[in-house]
Amino acid sequence: MKIIVNTSNSAELKNCIQNAQDCMMDMGRTIDKLPASAPEKQELAQLCKKTGILLEEARQRCQQLL
Repeated sequence: MKIIVNTSNSAELKNCIQNAQDCMMDMGRTIDKLPASAPEKQELAQLCKKTGILLEEARQRCQQLL
C-alpha cells in the first residue's frame, strides 16, 4: 500500500484512485491463477475488468476537474 504524502484533496483523490487501480491489477493476477474449471473465474474476471474501467473513468474525470 502506498503512503499518502500530500494531504490536499486532489492529491488524496488521485492517490486513492491509483491505489485502487493497483489493487485491481493484483486481483487480476490472483484471478488468473484460479483453475480454468473454477466456476467463479469468468465472473470474477468480468467484474475486475468492469471495476478497472470505472476506476480509469474516475481517474480521467479527476484530471479534468482538478
